[in-house]
Amino acid sequence: MSSDEDLAHAQQRLDELIALDAYHSADAQIRDEFEVLTALIHYYEHTTTDPQTWSLAGADVVSLLEETLLQRQLSAAAAAGLLQVSEAELRAVLGRERAVSGVLAKRLHQRLGISAEALLTLPE
Repeated sequence: MSSDEDLAHAQQRLDELIALDAYHSADAQIRDEFEVLTALIHYYEHTTTDPQTWSLAGADVVSLLEETLLQRQLSAAAAAGLLQVSEAELRAVLGRERAVSGVLAKRLHQRLGISAEALLTLPE
C-alpha cells in the first residue's frame, strides 16, 4: 500500500469481506485476505500518521472504540460480528452501560488494531 487511494481500495475490500463474515469463512484464502488487509491497513495508517497526533490524553476505551469504528466505517452490527459479541453487548459497551471484558479487549486489539497498551492503561 503506497497511497491514500490504495488505502481507500483496501478499506472497501475489507468492508466487503466483513459483510461476508470472512473472519469465520471456511475458505482459508478468504480468511487470509481478511487478516492481511487488516494488518496492511493498520500498518499504513500508523506509518503515515505523525505519532505526535496519537495522543490518548483524556481518551478512554469507549472513545478509542468509537474512533476506530468511525475510521473503518463499521456499523455496530458489523463490528459486533467481527468481535464475536452480540450487537446488544457492543451497544452496551458503547453506551458505557457495560465494562470492556478481558476477552473483548483482546479482540479489540487483535481484530481492530486498538493498541493493547492503550487498552491496558486507559481508565474504563
